[in-house]
Amino acid sequence: MTMHFDGMDMELLFGNYFAYTGKQSGGGGGDVLCLMIGKSSTGSRIGNYLQMDFHVLYDLKNSVVRAARGLRQDLIETETHI
Repeated sequence: MTMHFDGMDMELLFGNYFAYTGKQSGGGGGDVLCLMIGKSSTGSRIGNYLQMDFHVLYDLKNSVVRAARGLRQDLIETETHI
């Protein structure tokens, strides 16, 4: 699945939006796979599972948000401002 934003796409892996719960206790049920996306009446939210394994850069000066899977050196400035 890919989430499309203005100027950025987040390609999600299966584990970012599905949870495997294994065998359920009691009732003889089988394996359960849960889609972890829900409807919200107060706006969009990107939860912690959807963001797993992403590094997010908030560029407040230029009003830009970037996200990349794993460590992307090209998204990190060489200067550190304290």
